[in-house]
Amino acid sequence: MNVMKKYWDTVYLCQLLLAPLSCLCAGIYYTLCRLYGQYIQAPWPYVILFDCSQILYLVIAILLLLQRNHIAVGLYIRSIKCYVTVCLLLQYAFIMLLFPASHTWGCSFLFLVFIMFSFDFRLMVLNQISYFLVAVAAHILFPAQHLYNNAGDPREALCFRLIVYLLYSFLSAAITYFVEKFLRRIQLDENESRELALKQLTYYQNLDLMDKELRKFRHDIINHFLCMNDLLNRGDIPELKKYFTALTNSYPENSQLYFSGNAIIDSILNYDLIHLCQPNVKPVIYGRLPEITAVSSMDLCTVFSNMLSNAIKGANGNRAENELSIKFRNGEHYFSICVVNEKMTSAKDSDSRDPKSTHAHGIEDSRAHGYGVSNILEIVEKYNGIFEQNEEPDENGLFAMQVYLPI
Repeated sequence: MNVMKKYWDTVYLCQLLLAPLSCLCAGIYYTLCRLYGQYIQAPWPYVILFDCSQILYLVIAILLLLQRNHIAVGLYIRSIKCYVTVCLLLQYAFIMLLFPASHTWGCSFLFLVFIMFSFDFRLMVLNQISYFLVAVAAHILFPAQHLYNNAGDPREALCFRLIVYLLYSFLSAAITYFVEKFLRRIQLDENESRELALKQLTYYQNLDLMDKELRKFRHDIINHFLCMNDLLNRGDIPELKKYFTALTNSYPENSQLYFSGNAIIDSILNYDLIHLCQPNVKPVIYGRLPEITAVSSMDLCTVFSNMLSNAIKGANGNRAENELSIKFRNGEHYFSICVVNEKMTSAKDSDSRDPKSTHAHGIEDSRAHGYGVSNILEIVEKYNGIFEQNEEPDENGLFAMQVYLPI
């Protein structure tokens, strides 16, 4: 179960429902107050337009809910974000136009607080910009309502509101940004855990399949030899060749498994090399890994899967047959993994575009790298290891990426 996906779905569905419902409640409240003689500065046509807009918000929300199963997830989420942004933009305008100045600021900031709990940085910034534009327009079009009825110097009140707005915008945007980043990191870790579990399952399924095939071969091999020996004694060479060819084809090459000495690495090797490599890519494995206790299975999976994924992308980009080599070495305190692939046809497909060769505690800003490389750097830094990669292919057209981590 993808917990984070369910979390994001719940957040956006709550936005979809709560935004129009809160607007509808505001419309009912405003209409009742107008009936009891309050807010007399607003003509009844404005009040009716305000109420109709609240009903329209709710109708659109219901239509979006009904269309949920017929729209792609990405398009659906974008539709909700656009709807919430436009809905609240119009709501800000109505509040600034209809409500007394003593109510407008509190009501508007409540909407911004409401949006903050979606933990969506872009959505938060869009609504802050919308609110600012509406506030500026309200002060220009209706200065008597929003500014000059305040005691004291109007310029002082305007500066105070601007400072409060800027401080609130900065704090809310910062909170939203870091919480969203934290939640997305949790989601990424969850996806990596699920991917690791899938690769391990595939690895053990392949082991079981190979074991069954080996048992079957051992069971039948004596009878096969007896039959071929009989054909040889009778001199039936054509039939012997057919028999031998059929026996060879019954055990295809794709049953090959790769071994490194580490179950986590093996699960990734046997999933990625078998399922993701193009036929023109020839994987070659060198060396073995020792028992690793200093690096967690999750971190080891993240490092190696990203390294191998980058190399496979590069190797698959070549149309000609090429070699993808993976080298494992170990010393007294550290082990190393080196992945080498030939130059890609298109450099833009590579996730390793910048040079890097540094000790982990001196790692520079990795924003120029692909997201996979930044994950590798983060884990190498965690264990005080070393990460190396070359900027350009060597004279043989080879790219290399290597990590050193403690045993």
